[in-house]
Amino acid sequence: GGGWAGDWLEHYNRARFLLNELPWDYAFLNYYSFTARPPLANAVHAFFMGLGSSDFIHFQVVNVLGNSFVFFPVILIGRSLIQKDSQSGYVWPILLLLMVNPMFMQNMIYPWTRMICTFYVLMSVYFFLRSQEVPDDSRYPLLGFLGLAAGFVAHYSVGPYIVGFVVLYFVARRTKLQTTLFWKQTLI
Repeated sequence: GGGWAGDWLEHYNRARFLLNELPWDYAFLNYYSFTARPPLANAVHAFFMGLGSSDFIHFQVVNVLGNSFVFFPVILIGRSLIQKDSQSGYVWPILLLLMVNPMFMQNMIYPWTRMICTFYVLMSVYFFLRSQEVPDDSRYPLLGFLGLAAGFVAHYSVGPYIVGFVVLYFVARRTKLQTTLFWKQTLI
């Protein structure tokens, strides 16, 4: 595992920390404070572990189920990119490609926060694609940026995506930069 067991243990202990099973001054991996990493994914794991048990088996099951959510935005993006008259059988090939992709499967099973982060980034991609189809609807860019914000609270690696999406947002709407409606929707 190349030292990855430390992350495994750290995220499990972060979830346990949120369940008040560890002291407030606990040092994760004998080094990190709780604020060293964003808490959203660990809070979700802790919530579902709190419904059942806080042992490692339940943590792993909750984590794998949460990581599998990344499948849904992939399907939504696939549906929006495939022509409307040929949507009937696109789900199974995508599912098969993801199942035989070793990198995807390894990231699904490993309990870290990147797959939840990936879920939020891909949902944002979907909402931004929808905003190009329906350019006057301000809900889609708003949902896209909310997804990126949630992803950032799950893992800091979303930062470059936020910058990229802000640039794309302004480039895609460059003809509307002079209107007050654009700025009202943007500042919301």
